[in-house]
Amino acid sequence: MVNLTNAYTDKELFALIAEGDETAFKMLFSNYTRQLKPFLYRLDDSGMLMEEVIQETMLKVWLNRDQLPLIEYPKSWVFKIAANLLYNQKKRLVIDKKAKEHIERKLSLQHNQLTETIDYNQLKMHVRDAIGQLPARRREIYILRREQGLSIPEIAETLGLSTNTVRNTLSTAGEFIKDFLVGKGYSPATLLFILHWL
Repeated sequence: MVNLTNAYTDKELFALIAEGDETAFKMLFSNYTRQLKPFLYRLDDSGMLMEEVIQETMLKVWLNRDQLPLIEYPKSWVFKIAANLLYNQKKRLVIDKKAKEHIERKLSLQHNQLTETIDYNQLKMHVRDAIGQLPARRREIYILRREQGLSIPEIAETLGLSTNTVRNTLSTAGEFIKDFLVGKGYSPATLLFILHWL
């Protein structure tokens, strides 16, 4: 079988992708997936973020395809996007971890009281009711993220949406569910601690 990827330079593939050629994009995607894995592993040997970063990198290539003919050094450009995404993701994880630790420290004194006074089954039922009231697409995105564990890029690709749309939809859904539960009598402080574990 002929390896079609080798039949084109990256600049040629970029030019084809700029015209909307999905086959050229698949070739580039396959080629760069192989190249990015060892590169990202050198930057973060946990490999925890590798797949998500590769997906987001290639999504950026596709979304910015109109700019591709202007890129002089395709490989450097793609690797720079991947490195920046990895850096930002790692920074976000550190911030999220610190925020979580801070919240858990502040609420640890309340933990025993909360677990004694909250009926978890009833709370889960209320959460399910809130999810059921979400508009169909918003509910679908929320379930794919929270219950099926798909990443934001995976959801975007599955549903043919942008990652920003998915992020904004998840944020809106989360706010609706919190507001719904507050309306059921749960305090915001309680929800901060409890919703993470549902």
